[in-house]
Amino acid sequence: MSSDIVRPNSISQLMPNMKNVNLTFIVLDIGQSRRTPQGHDVRTIRVADPTGSVLMGVWNDVGDNISAGDIWRLRNGFTTIFKGSLSLSYGKMGELLKTGEFFMVYSEIPNMSEYNAEYAAKFPSNRKGSPDDETTGNGQGGNGIAQRSHSTAGIHRPVKRSVPSQGQFRRDNIANKNARNS
Repeated sequence: MSSDIVRPNSISQLMPNMKNVNLTFIVLDIGQSRRTPQGHDVRTIRVADPTGSVLMGVWNDVGDNISAGDIWRLRNGFTTIFKGSLSLSYGKMGELLKTGEFFMVYSEIPNMSEYNAEYAAKFPSNRKGSPDDETTGNGQGGNGIAQRSHSTAGIHRPVKRSVPSQGQFRRDNIANKNARNS
């Protein structure tokens, strides 16, 4: 029974190579979609909770269905280091569930994805064609989001849009849906 208990994390607690990361976050920024050499579409989003912010990679259909201001719950995610910066991902076993929109107290500080020389030395990056690879030509360090310095915290209130209020994305569900549509 104890394996069914999901212990939530906070963004400020994230460390390199963490597994089983469980978070609720709001989407702040969405980067441009890029195609990997393997044919996948990937985009980098900035997410935040009350303790800080971090960059997260989202793949294929999931990236098309995320909007700024959406509130999501991540289950069974993990962290990685690329070029000295911490990032969050959900992988094959992870799950994203949209839980709401617009109102969530958050902080953009600390930015857990800021360059960290210690991480760069300890976790060298040499993955060609990865979502954060600078050879994608977008001139933004590969993440599709222009880097900026933030010193604010607050409540995110974007303009209301007509999108479904809830949705759940799992890689196996998307793959099955795509197979049915082929």
